[in-house]
Amino acid sequence: MPDAKTTPTTASVKAYLDAIEDDERRKDCKTLVTMMKRVTGCTPKMWGPSIVGFGTYQAAALFTALGPHKFGTACLYIKRLADMQVPVLE
Repeated sequence: MPDAKTTPTTASVKAYLDAIEDDERRKDCKTLVTMMKRVTGCTPKMWGPSIVGFGTYQAAALFTALGPHKFGTACLYIKRLADMQVPVLE
């Protein structure tokens, strides 16, 4: 079996978020991390150099009402928090 391309690291989530140059994107990311910590009860962890991960949660029926997004293998990608239906995201 091949090795996973993305694995958990000991890198700091806070340092990663603080280094985001775009002010709106940095604020969105910090808001999402706070929300995900509350909703999942999980501590965020860096996966590879640029992915902040949490535990998994399945809610496929809600995704149609979420707003513009894409899925990866186990990731939900959004561009702007302002485009999302935040109550649905929570």
